[in-house]
Amino acid sequence: MATHRFNYPNDPTQGGTWFGDAGRRICDWSWDPSTKTLKVTSYGRGKHMDLISIGEELLTPEGLRDKLPQVALEVVQRKHKSRR
Repeated sequence: MATHRFNYPNDPTQGGTWFGDAGRRICDWSWDPSTKTLKVTSYGRGKHMDLISIGEELLTPEGLRDKLPQVALEVVQRKHKSRR
């Protein structure tokens, strides 16, 4: 089961890390509020995801706290499925 940790719990826009079994790092993610871009790095490879079209309600601190970690994990999961 994956677990998540924010870099700065009081500011979810500062990114975080997902960990898997035995504490193995799955990915790191960061958020650029000026460009509304999510960057996900997994196993040394990065992926940028433009979230400009995301609903404004998700760009609140609460929305970012809830949505960004989940989107980051989904990006990594899709990337690994496409390699199979």
